[in-house]
Amino acid sequence: MANIEQLYQENIERSVAELYNHMNKNLLGWLSDDGEYADTEDLTPEQIDSISAVQAIEEEWVLNAELREEASMLRFADDDDDDS
Repeated sequence: MANIEQLYQENIERSVAELYNHMNKNLLGWLSDDGEYADTEDLTPEQIDSISAVQAIEEEWVLNAELREEASMLRFADDDDDDS
């Protein structure tokens, strides 16, 4: 039984890594690497669709909303304002 569990774990890890790479390179590739926030008022329809797709994938894979927010690939300037 341990061999099957190991196989499942390896497949899940591979799937998550592939999904992360897809989101990072394809869906969010338009974001700068300098840590700057995108101007949410100037997003194109395609960029809005990409953000929505990443949010949907994260909601599907991370069920706990607090953990999802903490681990999300997306950060919005408005989110930082809530901390002050």
